[in-house]
Amino acid sequence: MNYRVGETYVRVRLAMLLSMAVVFCFSLVALFAPSAHAATATAVSTGTNHTCAVVDRKAKCWGDNTNGKLGNNSTSAATSPVTVYTKAAYSEQVDVCEWFVCHKETRNYAASPLYGKSVTKISAGDTHTCVVANARVYCWGDNSDGQLGNRGTTNSSVPVAVAIDSNSALLGKEVVDVSAGADFTCAVASDGTVACWGVNDHGQLGIGTTATAKYPMVVSGGALSGKKVKKLATVKGHAATMCAITSEGKALCWGQGYAGQTGSGGASSVSDSYHKQNTGAGNQCINFSNGMYSMNGYTLDESSDASRPVAVNTSLTFESIIITGDGGGVIGSVAVSNANTTTTYNRNGYGYTFITARSSGSPSQAYYWGGSTSYSVTITCKNRNGHGSAGNSTYFDAAVTRTYNGTNTPIGPQYQGSGTPLSNQSLSNISGNSYPGADFGSLFCGIRTNNAAYCDTHGSSDLTAGQTGSNYTPKCTTVKNGWGFDVTTCDPAPTGPQQVYAAGWLSGKTMTAIDTSFDGSTCTVAGGEVGCWGVNDDGQLGVGDKTKRIAPAKVGV
Repeated sequence: MNYRVGETYVRVRLAMLLSMAVVFCFSLVALFAPSAHAATATAVSTGTNHTCAVVDRKAKCWGDNTNGKLGNNSTSAATSPVTVYTKAAYSEQVDVCEWFVCHKETRNYAASPLYGKSVTKISAGDTHTCVVANARVYCWGDNSDGQLGNRGTTNSSVPVAVAIDSNSALLGKEVVDVSAGADFTCAVASDGTVACWGVNDHGQLGIGTTATAKYPMVVSGGALSGKKVKKLATVKGHAATMCAITSEGKALCWGQGYAGQTGSGGASSVSDSYHKQNTGAGNQCINFSNGMYSMNGYTLDESSDASRPVAVNTSLTFESIIITGDGGGVIGSVAVSNANTTTTYNRNGYGYTFITARSSGSPSQAYYWGGSTSYSVTITCKNRNGHGSAGNSTYFDAAVTRTYNGTNTPIGPQYQGSGTPLSNQSLSNISGNSYPGADFGSLFCGIRTNNAAYCDTHGSSDLTAGQTGSNYTPKCTTVKNGWGFDVTTCDPAPTGPQQVYAAGWLSGKTMTAIDTSFDGSTCTVAGGEVGCWGVNDDGQLGVGDKTKRIAPAKVGV
């Protein structure tokens, strides 16, 4: 079609104006549209080999996923954060075929108990995880001992609601805190009530018995009578001890206490005896079978356990408590074979109870109790013959004395002695855990009020996995010996509190939380982000691989 020049000009101008209008409209949309929201983390919790965080009021987890403890409807491990299952109710059409005849069926799926709820607290235990959301407790993972609290023993890879029905100690109560331990869980309500459930072999439920509970049972009696709890301890690693802080700032503990974990000032040496028929090969009096406490079925550590709350023996005012492991060590498999002999076994111990406490006029400082660095068991075996059936006629009497060199009352301030970076410094946040390193010890981390973080190993010199986060690399020299073989020697690891490397990801960020795992990894919340360092064998650092980090590395939450 033919156009006059004027008409062509007008049409071109109109097209240009229209294009400009479109561009302008899109610019306005871009200008006023909400920007992409940056995720904000508010809490982090490290289990034995998995980690969880609260991000934008939702739960995310990463690391080992045995028994579904990541809560994402899977049992596959994850080296990067995955979102805990929060799906709404939905339906889907599925093909159902019988004898080569197929038809459609509608299947309905219930919503996740966490759907539409806001998570405020999170606790990663040894093999399970729990959260507080909308003032109720929800758990997932291993449930073999009822630690999920839903009256069952079936594992769950998605959240389940802790029972609040008849007989539940949490019926009608608003939960404000939760702590997941080694196969048990405790929670505290807004009215100061404490409830626990799960395994109870050491009285760690605080209910006056050692019977397992599959739903919340109220902790009562003992030193808790007439008092209200405002805060629970964070149970770490394989701990079978629980502590709480009352509204008056006093500490109460219950559960396992053979190494002074309850801080109540109990005996540091316990003697007992037993009579047992020989069931092993040869003249075997007592057999330590790769266990912590068992001697052919005899248990050493029951005498100091507390099934009701006991008061920590101190006048300090408590601000926080961290239970850091079972305090025991591994001795391997050893037998006491000869009658009429006395044998002493020394065990490397690990596990401490760390606290941040304030004495009159002092800054908030770190104290500790329990957890021996050596644990001595002396056994005297005496042969008693002439009993029992033929071929199995040997009996033994055993006198057993157990002694540890830890402390059963708080001592300190620790890690803040003269000349250390923590001297006369208040600690705003602390974490600690037993660490099964080369020498068995504990890993302690604290945040100073001036925002610098420090970590220290107690009873262990193994820092090669980056446990302190200080960017430490061993200085090693390799030379050839007289035989022509390479021999490598390394300088001793630094001792005392080491500052967490602040020149990398942490630069310019304010730390608000820190948590240390049983396996030698640590995570912190800083500037609304999560960063981790240390051991990463199971992807528990959340950085997309299984490579250790010697300095804090950002987690992509």
